[in-house]
Amino acid sequence: MRLSSKSEGDRVIRRGDFHGGLNTITVPEMIADNQLAECVNMDFNKSTGALQTSSGSITIFKAPANVNLTDCFYDKINNIFIVIDSNRNIYKTHLIDMVGDGTDFVRIGSLNGDKKPMAVMWEYGLLIASGGKLQYWTGLELKTIASSPAVCNGVFVKNGRVWIWYKYTLVSSGVGDEENWTDTSSDDSTSKWIDVGYKEGEEGAADIVGVTALSSDIIIIKADGKIYRLTGNYPNWNLLEVARNINILNRNCYTAIQDGVFILSRDSLFYLQTTQNYGDIQPQNIAVNINNLFSDLDIEETKMVFIPILNQIWITSRGGNVIIFDVTFRAFLQREFKSRVMDLVTDYFSVLLVKADKVTRLMNGVFYDELYSNTATPVNWRITAKTDTSFYSYLLKRVRVAYVPFSDTFQKADVIMAKGKIEVPIPEGKIKEKTIREITTNIVDDDSYIFPNETQFNTKWMVYRDRSFDMKARGVNAPLMINKIDSDLVEVG
Repeated sequence: MRLSSKSEGDRVIRRGDFHGGLNTITVPEMIADNQLAECVNMDFNKSTGALQTSSGSITIFKAPANVNLTDCFYDKINNIFIVIDSNRNIYKTHLIDMVGDGTDFVRIGSLNGDKKPMAVMWEYGLLIASGGKLQYWTGLELKTIASSPAVCNGVFVKNGRVWIWYKYTLVSSGVGDEENWTDTSSDDSTSKWIDVGYKEGEEGAADIVGVTALSSDIIIIKADGKIYRLTGNYPNWNLLEVARNINILNRNCYTAIQDGVFILSRDSLFYLQTTQNYGDIQPQNIAVNINNLFSDLDIEETKMVFIPILNQIWITSRGGNVIIFDVTFRAFLQREFKSRVMDLVTDYFSVLLVKADKVTRLMNGVFYDELYSNTATPVNWRITAKTDTSFYSYLLKRVRVAYVPFSDTFQKADVIMAKGKIEVPIPEGKIKEKTIREITTNIVDDDSYIFPNETQFNTKWMVYRDRSFDMKARGVNAPLMINKIDSDLVEVG
């Protein structure tokens, strides 16, 4: 049979819609057509939904010697970053020091508790809770709020009040006053408190772990796996238990988005969303297809952060691994970075990755990690799609790749099939980069690629027979967007 001949059993298997994201709990033969058994350093294009190489990062700050960064908060009011190190020292910085000489790194104090810090915006700056009394960065100084409870395990702001918690007790400040922590029964605007699940377990077993907002209500997460919902305003509070057996991994593993709350446990990611059924909250485990990836999470250090700019939730793991849930496409992906991501923070226009010795910024059009440092490495990507099987055999005749290259120099990129026996190369861009002289628009704050985004095709003919065909793709220093991969084959006896 000639390669170009058309048979009655000819079919084209098209891979291009990968909106199902990762499915790592079963073999590639059993996943859905739009799912991936592996997807590293690839993101969904927000316009087309196609997979494209993830943006890299540029190094913007180097920590002084012997300082290991652990946490970072952005003070939007004063346009400054508050950074914590492994010795629990607190610094202020603009994150502009590339030398590491400490000129842009001023110590302002230290945490007064023994827990991982939390911070929220409040009036002149940031309120910080770490297990001791509440601390307040005013933009000029770091002070301790002496009137606050002796133990503030977390901090949260809603309805003009500052909320803190310790053990199973949730306490609010007076309205608009972070210094008012005295409950005056005749004045509803003063500090108020409520016990959540009083004496429901042994010492510490039923403590409050986290508090956040869901619509007009307050969600309270407890160490015993129970979730409570506080509705109304004092004195018309109404406390309801809405879920059980949701055992949060640690105090930094919950986050709220516009219409729900995400809670990470040891083997699940629960999504709590209000329903139309009597105003109830319906918890749903959205990570059933990737829960084996959670086995590598660090119980103490893992953080989960919602990044509004990307509409993604990032879960930091060991090494440089990050698990990503794309809220737009409701799908999971993975990233690999050169070094461990200790924290994530967003300023007005970008995403910052806090490493132990440096801070990097995600940057569109950059396909290196930690660029401008001596540890810069290319963003290498790889995917594994569904494996197709036949009761008889497949005769593979042709593979065609449609893609958009983001560079005219690829180190290596290809589609790999038939257990590595077939490789279809993906060449770099054929159209060379346009010269700056041809650009008439202002390039300041323009994050579009200078390289023209034009679809290219590469086809490889072959004759190969097997009962199954796997499909993988990989790129080494080869940034691109994959539109589709077509396999022309016929089922034969």
